[in-house]
Amino acid sequence: MGHCRLKRAVSKAAAGECQIETIITEAFQAAGFEPNISCQADDTRLLLLWANAGMGTAIIPMDWIDIVPNLHLHHLVLSAEILRTAPAAIWLKHHTLSAAAQNFLKIFES
Repeated sequence: MGHCRLKRAVSKAAAGECQIETIITEAFQAAGFEPNISCQADDTRLLLLWANAGMGTAIIPMDWIDIVPNLHLHHLVLSAEILRTAPAAIWLKHHTLSAAAQNFLKIFES
């Protein structure tokens, strides 16, 4: 079996700023190899542009694939359960949400 060396640019947005490198590393280790993570970036658009320029492979949230138009990229859905994330509602501490926002959040509480 051949040696697989990866060059990865990883979006912190994929699974949370503090955990993304650990999550991705564990997923790759479970598949039998170590990722070579050379860069982390907050801006998914930048990662897509770097991948489009041939500078590596980006791991990004699936719903951001088409955020930059006219790119010539292939994509593969990574099905490892460890890579699954859930969205979160976030607002400033010590601030009251509007009635509309509170009602919106109630939809997801049940």
